[in-house]
Amino acid sequence: MNPKIRNEVSADVHAIDAITTAAFLTARHTAHTEQFIVKALRKTGKLTISLVAELGADVVGHVAISPVTISDASLGWYGLGPISEEPITAASAFELSPVSSYWVFRQNISMPSLS
Repeated sequence: MNPKIRNEVSADVHAIDAITTAAFLTARHTAHTEQFIVKALRKTGKLTISLVAELGADVVGHVAISPVTISDASLGWYGLGPISEEPITAASAFELSPVSSYWVFRQNISMPSLS
């Protein structure tokens, strides 16, 4: 079953927090603060794009895009992440593919203009 990709709505906030926490819970490359990053971006209005993946009525993935500062002061740059997916779903519905690859390559998401 392929997930439905849509924009975040306010009812998704709790599910996004839970999925993000679970996705990074055992990762060695992180300080496990990704859910706080998403909350802070949302609170400050910097969460430029926030997409969720739904299977049936369940939110099973999330991707965030927000503005970033580049060391040479270039303007108009955006960062992708955190990218989170429900750990069980990662193996079953996404055939072990990261949700980012699945969304970009299999769903052919067209990104809105960020400028």
